[in-house]
Amino acid sequence: MDRRGFLRSVGALTTARLLSACARDTGIPSADPTLSVFPANYELLTGRRQRVAFALLDASNRPLRDVPAELYVRDPQGRVLTGPVDTDYHEDDGLERGFYRSAVTLRRPGVVTLAAVVDDAWGEGAVQVVTPRRSAVPAPDQSAVSTPTPTPARSLGMRRLCTRRPPCGMHTTSLDDALTAHRPVMLTFATPAYCTSAVCGPTVDTVEQVRTSAAWGDLAWIHCEIFADAGRHPARPVRAWGLESEPWLFAIARDGIVADRLDGPVLEADVAALARRARA
Repeated sequence: MDRRGFLRSVGALTTARLLSACARDTGIPSADPTLSVFPANYELLTGRRQRVAFALLDASNRPLRDVPAELYVRDPQGRVLTGPVDTDYHEDDGLERGFYRSAVTLRRPGVVTLAAVVDDAWGEGAVQVVTPRRSAVPAPDQSAVSTPTPTPARSLGMRRLCTRRPPCGMHTTSLDDALTAHRPVMLTFATPAYCTSAVCGPTVDTVEQVRTSAAWGDLAWIHCEIFADAGRHPARPVRAWGLESEPWLFAIARDGIVADRLDGPVLEADVAALARRARA
């Protein structure tokens, strides 16, 4: 499964650049863009403050690491919707490159561009904004999809329950059983062995580190692989949840309502915050 969010962003970016060529905003250099911004989010939601994450590359396609960068969000006509917003940089030994992140609130659906400015250079990448009701993926304040997830007792046709080495400890409980028992859930969709974004392995490592670092009571930690086989056919839970990218994390409260969600690279602090929200 490829990251369709990234591919869609690249296509929309071309249109956005053409539309905005004559509409530069104060704070964004007037010169042509020389940087490349690759959003890590499959989509953003309207009406809530949320994290945005992106990789930043220079004109030679080399990652820009830990440089001061400001973020603007623009519509396809080049009008600034929000910004400048500060960003911070994070790097994980397991990732091919580090990533920048910030937080924004967006009011209207549609294609937007994330414009990053570094000194006199800038670049942008497009991402889709949708209302929570229009999201194909369960959004915060919506019901979680109650579906079985693979366990040693019920593999659901999965060739491998976990492609992490060593396997993680998040395959003992099926999602439908946890929801029926009104347990809070931390649900991770990721495939360390077959991920196309180079983020899944580090994400499962990070979630597993948080899981084993504290006592979480009856919180159910569940990891589901993306593919039923060697990277070809999406697993049944992945189809049930409407996922077209990876990785995803969902915090689900005892009442079966999604408390929050994250996609793309995560930090231990992100995972711990989601776990606390699930238990709240």
